[in-house]
Amino acid sequence: MTTTTTYDGAGSVARLPVWTPAKDTPHNGNRAGSDLQALSTWWRRAAIGTGVLTLLLGVIGLVNSYQAVKHAAEPMFGWLAWTVPVGIDLGIAVFTGLDLVLAKLNMRPAWLRLVPWSLVGVTIYLNIADEDTWFGRVGHAVLPALWVVAVEVATHAIRTHARLTSTKKRMDRIRVSRWLLAPVPTLGLWRRMVLWEVRSYPDALARERDRLLAKTRLQDTYGSVSWRWKAPRRARALYRLGELAPTAQHEQVTAAEAPVRDEPTAARRQRPARAGRKPAGRKTTRKPARKLLADYVADARAVWTPGIEVTPAWVRSVTDCARGTSKAVADALRTEVGTPAAAGNRTAENGREAG
Repeated sequence: MTTTTTYDGAGSVARLPVWTPAKDTPHNGNRAGSDLQALSTWWRRAAIGTGVLTLLLGVIGLVNSYQAVKHAAEPMFGWLAWTVPVGIDLGIAVFTGLDLVLAKLNMRPAWLRLVPWSLVGVTIYLNIADEDTWFGRVGHAVLPALWVVAVEVATHAIRTHARLTSTKKRMDRIRVSRWLLAPVPTLGLWRRMVLWEVRSYPDALARERDRLLAKTRLQDTYGSVSWRWKAPRRARALYRLGELAPTAQHEQVTAAEAPVRDEPTAARRQRPARAGRKPAGRKTTRKPARKLLADYVADARAVWTPGIEVTPAWVRSVTDCARGTSKAVADALRTEVGTPAAAGNRTAENGREAG
């Protein structure tokens, strides 16, 4: 996965992680030779015996095909009837060998491979043309097929040993169980594998996972349906191409193309509250603890100096206590400092409290 840098009209820079498909690993041409050398003595004998039996079956099919085609061609070709099966059956082997030689020289035409297969169809048809029963048709069709199979096996062995196999990795097949369990998504997966040349099935599954995560991110950012037209065009193009990684920040593609959405919650919290409007949310301030009589007496004692007459009014002015509490605080403070209250002031104070 690589990163591309894009510039919008406003001069902002956005970085998008882009999927980079893995390079196909070519087949190792030395594998066939190394496997052949690694065979034990027993396996070498088995391979030689299998090859000899395959050649024998091919010769049996060639002889039977020769006799059947020669017999069918005698009324029309006369003494040259033997050239018909020889030309057709040997033509299969000759043109197959010519295809191998030209492939080794990098001169192989694409249509040359069709010539042996055309001769295969001709020889099978000529073998069953004069047969009236299904037994004869099947028997005369299978025997020349043995010769064709022997030629194809030899061709494959030579092509592999000479490293003439294609270095282009074949496309992996999707399991049948996936087609049965999820036919529609599997059809989309197979379509994307074909369109974008994703030859590895595990790589295709990884890209499909990233595609779904990228789609989910687009839906979360721009809406479950509206992302198809509200998302930035570059993000949508990368998503359709299958190159948008799930960690891409779609909202940073371009500042100009990004849609205007509601302010985030953090911005609303930082906005100053309007006058006369209580701030939303729970109150975090606690009520102050209730002060006792001793607390008021201590506050008043800290302020009192000799020469100050201790009265309830003076206590209220220095401690902000209630009217009913100020009398008790004044009496307690006078007791501590040993200052008696004046009779007139006491009488006046008591009259104001009674009033």
